Amino acid sequence: MTNYTAGAEPRHLPLVPCAGVGSRAGTAGPKQYETVAGQSVVARTLAALAQVPELVATLVVLSPDDEQFERHAPAFQGARAWMARCGGATRAETVASGCKCCVSTACSRMTGCWCTTPRAAWSALSGYSG
Repeated sequence: MTNYTAGAEPRHLPLVPCAGVGSRAGTAGPKQYETVAGQSVVARTLAALAQVPELVATLVVLSPDDEQFERHAPAFQGARAWMARCGGATRAETVASGCKCCVSTACSRMTGCWCTTPRAAWSALSGYSG
């Protein structure tokens, strides 16, 4: 159990690494943009995260040259929708870059940085187990 100072609510910001190209997945393109039941994996992930009231925002870390995200996740908008186009060549580099973004921006006020992948978030938040 974690104790917090009275009146200080913990605030969390999920970091969703979204800079992959799908090389290990063997897909025609980035796996986050693959369609499952009519919607991209990343759109499903972000919709699930948007339902978590304890999250102050969601940070999606994209490849600097990503030109597909907005088309595959058009509902990801508003004050709680943050993007950083600083993803790296590996998932670890992308997460590290995203965490640096958290430290260097308003995210630094957060008490937690929960890093996940689209599938892990979808599984954890929507009960998906496939």
